[in-house]
Amino acid sequence: MPWFDWIEFLINHRRAVRLVTGREPEMMPRLVEQEQRARAAIEAAELKSR
Repeated sequence: MPWFDWIEFLINHRRAVRLVTGREPEMMPRLVEQEQRARAAIEAAELKSR
């Protein structure tokens, strides 16, 4: 499965949860961890380029 199909699935799933339950879905711990790693990598690259 291409990565962009997975992203589209995640977006659609979050929308469906909002529509069905009327509340925000919880963030998946794995995605939270990946976001933190990505932000740390960006910050490290910015510091390195200075």
